[in-house]
Amino acid sequence: MIDTDKYEGHRQPWVFTAGVSYPMSKADIALRQDAPLLLQEVKRLRHHLNLMIEKFGEAYLIETLIERGEEE
Repeated sequence: MIDTDKYEGHRQPWVFTAGVSYPMSKADIALRQDAPLLLQEVKRLRHHLNLMIEKFGEAYLIETLIERGEEE
């Protein structure tokens, strides 16, 4: 699990304008540095979700989430 507390307070949304420099907060820097790790984690979770869909079926997983009250 990734500790996301260090990203609290990052600038939203990130807008970069050519030729304009904005100071970055510690949260902005941490998020920028960890972006490859976050992407890797998203890909890993999607891979596992796809494996579960193949094994159990999408309808079963959705039904299970609804029963647990985790789908919105």
